[in-house]
This record gives sequence, C-alpha cells and structure tokens, in this order.
Amino acid sequence: MAQDTDFIPEGLVTSFKATETNVIPLDTAVLLGTFIRGDDSSMALVRSAAGGIHKLVRGDFLGQAVVTAIEPGTLHLAEGGLARRLTMPRLQPDPPARVRPQARPERDEDET
Repeated sequence: MAQDTDFIPEGLVTSFKATETNVIPLDTAVLLGTFIRGDDSSMALVRSAAGGIHKLVRGDFLGQAVVTAIEPGTLHLAEGGLARRLTMPRLQPDPPARVRPQARPERDEDET
C-alpha cells in the first residue's frame, strides 16, 4: 500500500530552481559549478554580470581578476593585490510539497 511522503528528490528541486527567475543575482558574476580533476586542469563555470557563460581554468581572467585556484564550490581570484573568492550560491529549497499517490477513481454507487 502506498503512503504519503514529504520527500522530493534533490535533483528535482534543483531542476525546478534552474528554471525559476530571480533565484541567483543577475548583476554580479556567479559561480555555477566547479569541475575538479586530480591534475592542474580543474575548471570553473561562471556566469558574468553581462550574462555570458565562461569556462575558466587557473591563470584565466574574469574581468580584471586572475583565477588563482579552483576548489570544490569555490573560485579564488586576485585583483589589484587583493584576494577574493566566488562561492556557489546556496539556494534555499522550498518546503517539501506533499507528494501523494495517484488517486484511485471513485466507484459508482450502483457498483457492489
């Protein structure tokens, strides 16, 4: 017998958030993801304030800042003698929706 549940798979929540508007800031660069490899070829995916998507590796520039390191969920930058970092935005999941099993069709009253 199926039971009601409050669980929604994380991938489903992420896919809903990816199509929502105003979830991540549009007026600044945003780290979308990092791809970590064992050697020195890790990459980061960044959306710029202008809306472009950029694949960056260590030594590349993001505006006037140079990429100095890439870690899981973090992009390290140096600009004008200052160090800064971009981290992936934390999306607040919506409260879980109530997931119910498909309703059974009602029986006609004259059925016995």
